[in-house]
Amino acid sequence: MDIEQKKIVFATSAAILVLSTTIGIFMLRRRTGKRKTSIDGITSTPVQVKESKKRITVEEMVLPTDWKQIGTVSNLHIYPMKSGRRVNLTKAEVMEIGLKEICRKGRLPLRDRVFIVYRENDKTFISNKTYPKMLKLTVNTLGTNIVELSLEKDKIIFNIPEYTDEKFVNLWKENVPTIDCGDEVGAWISKLLLGKDSGLRVGYWPDKLRRNVTEVYSDYMRVYENLCNDFTGAYSDIGSYLIVNQASIDDLNLKINDAQSRVTANNFRPNIVVVGAEPYSEDKWTWIKIGEDAIFRTFKPCTRCSVTTINPDTLVRSKQHEPIKTLKSYRQVQETKLKEVEGDSPVMGMYMGVHTKGKIKFGDPVYIGSN
Repeated sequence: MDIEQKKIVFATSAAILVLSTTIGIFMLRRRTGKRKTSIDGITSTPVQVKESKKRITVEEMVLPTDWKQIGTVSNLHIYPMKSGRRVNLTKAEVMEIGLKEICRKGRLPLRDRVFIVYRENDKTFISNKTYPKMLKLTVNTLGTNIVELSLEKDKIIFNIPEYTDEKFVNLWKENVPTIDCGDEVGAWISKLLLGKDSGLRVGYWPDKLRRNVTEVYSDYMRVYENLCNDFTGAYSDIGSYLIVNQASIDDLNLKINDAQSRVTANNFRPNIVVVGAEPYSEDKWTWIKIGEDAIFRTFKPCTRCSVTTINPDTLVRSKQHEPIKTLKSYRQVQETKLKEVEGDSPVMGMYMGVHTKGKIKFGDPVYIGSN
């Protein structure tokens, strides 16, 4: 075999090897059913949807014909900064992505979880679970786009930049769009939380966009049929609204032996607190109407983590790991298909999405609906 023939044989063998490798990788990806996506340098591997089923839209949902009052609104809260300090409201506007403050003209209304703190290097959000001091992080607005952030005696005032290019923050498994609030704010929050001049950034929700959780929460969507993109909030974990039943919290406190470890509704960071209902009746609430107009659809119980063990006013963490310790003894999901996605995390409260917008206030009647 001469030199030219050897070259031809070698080239042919190399081509066959490359083709075989490519086919092998393709078949492996088909078998595993996984694909990687990368946005803004963040790579994730979404869980594959196991069941192919057309999901009903909000517009297609059939409203109940009968409504029964089960209680009244005792508290309304928003948390303008995710993991930050709560703002107590007496009245609010119900919007798709969460409660909105009703305020005077000329000032940007505060809304629920529209600000977020995240790491500069990997774009991953940080929370009060790791940095309890964030529970004191307060947001005020001074104009149509002027914001004041304060943490105890430290504060900074800045303008929210215009949304010009796509930036993302990694919220659990999801890449969520954000407006970076600038270097000065980033340096300020880094100094307070990290003791460094850099490392953290502050993001603001670009109001023009909605989240898409179809892939990243496909495991939840498989078992919670009413979970949909229209029910997501800005930077809330998954739902735009969280409602809790005060009677359930009262019953929980009766089960916690150590009186100093007992909790309030504030430990659970809800948007709406209801009084007058039976304990744990919220587990079966599906449709909820508040006041004259606002209608919500529940879609998932809220699993609870160690954030609830931190007193939001004193920042003291429960040494007995309450209320999680007691909740785990009787408030875990029981259905096998739910346990597959929720594990042993206990539940308290229900996530909801908006079907019909409106205005709600302290003392409004709360109804549950049935067809």
